Amino acid sequence: MPFLGTTPTQGFVGANPKQSFTADGSTTVFTLTNPVASANDLEVFVGNVRQEPTAAYSAAGTTLTMTEAPDTGLNFYVINKSQAQVTTTPPDGSVSTAKIVNNAVTMGKLSSALSFTGKTISNMTLPVETDIETLVVNVKAGSSTAISVSTWTHVNGFNTEIIDNRNAWDGAGTFTVPAGMGGVYMAAFTSEFWFNSAGNDPTAIAQMWYVNNAQTNNYNRAYYNGSGNTAIGGTSPLLFGIHNLSAGDTLKPYCWQQNSGNQGASIENGMQTQVYIQRISGNT
Repeated sequence: MPFLGTTPTQGFVGANPKQSFTADGSTTVFTLTNPVASANDLEVFVGNVRQEPTAAYSAAGTTLTMTEAPDTGLNFYVINKSQAQVTTTPPDGSVSTAKIVNNAVTMGKLSSALSFTGKTISNMTLPVETDIETLVVNVKAGSSTAISVSTWTHVNGFNTEIIDNRNAWDGAGTFTVPAGMGGVYMAAFTSEFWFNSAGNDPTAIAQMWYVNNAQTNNYNRAYYNGSGNTAIGGTSPLLFGIHNLSAGDTLKPYCWQQNSGNQGASIENGMQTQVYIQRISGNT
């Protein structure tokens, strides 16, 4: 029938409203495809004549029971009214945020090409470590490392962890990039060179980061002009470097020294001998 004014957007849709049966003149119990709560949920037709609920039939669950068996050959069917569903299509732009359940919009509902260009965003708190997961290592030397003359030596006395939030340090002198943590790393270490004998004044000391057991361009060297007869208690130069590392790559601190007496020196333990490494950006 036509409507005056705007046609309503609400309608009714039946999932499986009609079910036909074969009447044989003796069967009174029939099985429904869809369950019902009572006889009033069904419209029953025998010979195309609608029957009276509770008087001509009863129904519960998936069982329809007729008071009398429908005669053979009669057109016998039911319409399950409980299967009707109300459907409404709201007009465009009519749904407000108040109609949406809190936290109902998931990432899967957002466009992969979502852009905030030209939009003002306020009061937004981004999840911690969304873009770059923090990785920090800070360790100090708990034991000394002997450094021979003119020999690059791996400083393995870094065995006292101050912080290692991703278990990336091996407890001695090797940093290994964890799985999924490739990226650009800032790395620095300071080493207290100890020359404890008169006549062994240092002429040069150097530091270098090794990546995957190979030398890099992260290098620091200092020169001294000792008098040749003064014991030097120690000096602690700093090496700073930036490294682009992938998962599984290793980073190791190395030191080198020369002195006027061609004697061995040592990298001493303590707070003045430390390593600091931090991931500052990620990569794919």
